[in-house]
Amino acid sequence: MTITRINVKKIEGHEFLKGVASIVFDDAFKVREIKILKGKDDELHVSMPNKPVPNGTYVSLAYPVSNEIRVAIENAIIAEYNKI
Repeated sequence: MTITRINVKKIEGHEFLKGVASIVFDDAFKVREIKILKGKDDELHVSMPNKPVPNGTYVSLAYPVSNEIRVAIENAIIAEYNKI
């Protein structure tokens, strides 16, 4: 699976939310609403799309199933964020 497109929108005025991204794989599958967050360590992190459920927790809508692809996605999104 190859990342073929990444779109990033920076968000100003939020302490922790720094941007939102979408990513396309193989020009065929798109994941939207990936959050770019600033951690307590001041490093940027990526949070996959999720939604709240009635018990007050969140459920993931899409997520990488291996650490290798998680790192690749996070690195690609943060690199794109740093370009703008």
